[in-house]
Amino acid sequence: MGLFRRSVPSSVEGNAVPRTVLAAAVNLAEVPQSWRARNGEDVWQKDAWYFYDAIGEMRFALNWLANAVSLCDMYVAEVDENTGLITGPTENQVAQKILRSVFGGATRRSQAQSTMALNWQVAGEVFILIRPRRNQDDEWLVLSSTEVSERSGVFTYSDPFTGAKIEMNSSTDMLIRLWQPHPRKQTHADSPIRAALPILKEIERTSMNIASRLDSRLAGAGVWIIPKELDFAANDGDPEGAQGVMDALVRTASASLNDPGQASAQVPIVLEAPGEQVANFNYQTFATELTAEILELRVAAMQRLARTLDMPTEVIEGNGGSNHWTAWQVEESGYKIHVAPVLDRFADALTIQYLRPALLAAGEQNVDQYVFAFDTTAIVSRPNRQSELLELHDRLLVSDEAVRSEASVPDDDIPSDEEHDRRFIEKLVLQDTSLIKDPSVRQILGLEELTVTQTETVPQLPPAESTAPQSDVSQTREIPERASQSDESNGVTAAAELIVFDALSRAGGRMLTREYRGQLGHVPKHELHTVIKGSPNAVLEGSFQFVEAVAPAFNEDAASLTRKLHSYCSYLISEQVVHDRETMRAWLSR
Repeated sequence: MGLFRRSVPSSVEGNAVPRTVLAAAVNLAEVPQSWRARNGEDVWQKDAWYFYDAIGEMRFALNWLANAVSLCDMYVAEVDENTGLITGPTENQVAQKILRSVFGGATRRSQAQSTMALNWQVAGEVFILIRPRRNQDDEWLVLSSTEVSERSGVFTYSDPFTGAKIEMNSSTDMLIRLWQPHPRKQTHADSPIRAALPILKEIERTSMNIASRLDSRLAGAGVWIIPKELDFAANDGDPEGAQGVMDALVRTASASLNDPGQASAQVPIVLEAPGEQVANFNYQTFATELTAEILELRVAAMQRLARTLDMPTEVIEGNGGSNHWTAWQVEESGYKIHVAPVLDRFADALTIQYLRPALLAAGEQNVDQYVFAFDTTAIVSRPNRQSELLELHDRLLVSDEAVRSEASVPDDDIPSDEEHDRRFIEKLVLQDTSLIKDPSVRQILGLEELTVTQTETVPQLPPAESTAPQSDVSQTREIPERASQSDESNGVTAAAELIVFDALSRAGGRMLTREYRGQLGHVPKHELHTVIKGSPNAVLEGSFQFVEAVAPAFNEDAASLTRKLHSYCSYLISEQVVHDRETMRAWLSR
């Protein structure tokens, strides 16, 4: 049996803190006596597999962990020789080629990891068979303990796809046994299910008791003892006496079931009997009482099972009391405590038994710096903190990079310096519309130059040393105190265009869901609606809030301007066309 240790960082916390893990793995082709050392205690494993098939709650919980393991991507990493910490994925081409063959490649590796995790949790051990093939990658199979057998030193296995018994070649095939050592006898496997077997039997028996009680109710509706002299309002052809009564009851009940809306379904059946016979009516049932104690026993057993298995109790009991935030905490703690150790053991075993020997065979030196590791980002997802980060960003407490990282914004989507300046000026102009008259502001925004002038006759004061009256002269002033009609029209167009850009940018941000991130960096945000289909009402909600501040400056009705701009932007989004200034002018002139 090979015991080895490796220190790996905790990827969940994000800190380079090593953790020592222990794995047990051995190549049975090299150490065949390890197989005989494990024999003698496989009865509990058969019971464990039986309950995996019989108890749905346990099966769900184990599949939860197996699914989490299957989502993690395996890679070859390099470790620091001084600290033993993983420094990141390796660029060694030989190591990358070896990785591509593990478990038959990336497409089959996910299922192999799931099968390994299930065997690890149920039986406490799993077998990995590696068979070399000429001019092809090695063949990899994941086998349970029931699929491997040994006789007179010869190992055979059941092919998981055909069921055929196949003899292994001890000189070429590699059979790795990976197991959780039992603390009393470390050559034997152990798992949480072993300790849970009495609890699982209790769950099974309470479930069988409940099922038998339900069956007793379905076996018959009991016996109703009525006097023979009983009479009723019979139909023509009905038998006399008790049989006639029963026929009438069945006929009436059938009619009620077929059409419960009839008034007759709610009217009682009238029977006539002598007064002295009324006391003789008697009903006997075959059903066994379904007591609350049985149900409580099963619930208590399920709670014990949840505390016994190596996974969060919420997985078995359900997340009914969890909200978005606490569900994430369960998921993250579930990874750190339950999923990560399984991944570490798998990585350790395959590193020692396969990766490093394969690197040596390929002529690589210093193979101890290479290890298998797993990327767990697919199974650990934190709650959406974007709104919180945006608030901190507005207060200058976090960086732009922190906000982009939380939103998974790729570098291609980072605005250029020119776009950043333009959008900053847009916000300033929306807050103070008088800035639109500044030529430098208009140049940054790409607006037409404002060249309207006005000539006025202004009296000129005489020089200080002279009191002689001077003649009037003409003086040109560039910006009038009160804009002409053409000025006002140009101003409305400019302000409206900024509001449109703001609304379309907001809409583009809402359309840029996770599935599109990293793919549309070449498309400006205010034009994303041209490549992504969206609902105008949904993506424009909350836009046009600056109209109230802009409209009075140009003698415009705020409500009317809002309706026109909303209608125009809805048209752009519905038809997936880009904004056009002249089209917008025509829309505003309606």
